[in-house]
Amino acid sequence: IAIGFIIYTNIKASDQRINALNKQLPSVLSKIDFKSDDSYLADNFLTALAISRSREEIAVLQRSKETDEFSVKIVPFKHIIESSVREDNITLTKSSKGSVIGGAMVGGVLAGGVGAVIGGLSGSTTTKEGVNPIDLGIVVNDFKNPYYKINFFTPNALSEGDVVTIKYIDNTAMPECKKWYSILSFLIKESDEMDNKKTPNSTSLTEELLGLNELKKQGILTQDEFEKQKSK
Repeated sequence: IAIGFIIYTNIKASDQRINALNKQLPSVLSKIDFKSDDSYLADNFLTALAISRSREEIAVLQRSKETDEFSVKIVPFKHIIESSVREDNITLTKSSKGSVIGGAMVGGVLAGGVGAVIGGLSGSTTTKEGVNPIDLGIVVNDFKNPYYKINFFTPNALSEGDVVTIKYIDNTAMPECKKWYSILSFLIKESDEMDNKKTPNSTSLTEELLGLNELKKQGILTQDEFEKQKSK
């Protein structure tokens, strides 16, 4: 009876702590007026991620084991440099600014909210869910804190004595991680396209200048006309 009572008390205390931690994410986001389209809280309650399309920002949250409080890092979409899916600290796939999204096929990202992502990663990946840790790596444009890791499965959390749930032991950790990877990859690609629109194409500029110079040589353009066109 005594052993049963102790087990029951520990389970109840653990459930109460889990409920308290579950309420922290919306509470923290509310305090900073961050109305998220979608959010994710890690299975070990140590990391969290939220996205706001209206603010064009993501919020990366990290919980201190000592205080149980979350610290928040707000990152504009344009400051996201790289996103990667990692299993057992091995990068399975990544998307970086300035590169093509390798296997990511993202569709209908905003169909009913950012959370309604259709698609994901093309091809198959061999995994050992329930054994290896699964994380989402995020690199941002911040010299002091450039890298963040969001946990999607933490098999050793129980041995560390931390609060965990078993919600991702049923082969849902990798698809959930891929969903967020796809969202971030889409944002990286979108930012790349915006940057390309702002930056003139150096090749086409060179060709235009060479063409203008040829017209000047042929006498079709005067020196003054050439200088005006070159300035433009």
